[in-house]
Amino acid sequence: MKKTIMILMGVAIVLMLTACGGVKNDSPMDAAETFMKSMVEGDSELNAEINHSNPLSFPPQYMIEKANEQGLVDKKLKDITFEEHESDSNIIVVSWENVEGETKDWELVFIKEKEGYFFKELN
Repeated sequence: MKKTIMILMGVAIVLMLTACGGVKNDSPMDAAETFMKSMVEGDSELNAEINHSNPLSFPPQYMIEKANEQGLVDKKLKDITFEEHESDSNIIVVSWENVEGETKDWELVFIKEKEGYFFKELN
């Protein structure tokens, strides 16, 4: 009986740790991919996790609306290019083509915090 309880507790702990994996943000590039994933999926909860900008400047819901305006929502991450800025590795330039065929790009600025890199602002 004790063995069964221990096994069940072990499984429960593994499931809890898996569910609490958090955002992928070990580097500015990882954080940019997570940030853009939140944008294309229209996921304001994920955006709120990776978005540590000034709440009055780039709040998650505003960013999702901006993504919608720019033709990002419902795109695939593979449709977006990610490049490190030539002079600052904390800036990731993301580019995509909108429905009119125009190339759009954003310079995403990330900051290093104890838990990883987080979105700070658009340049």
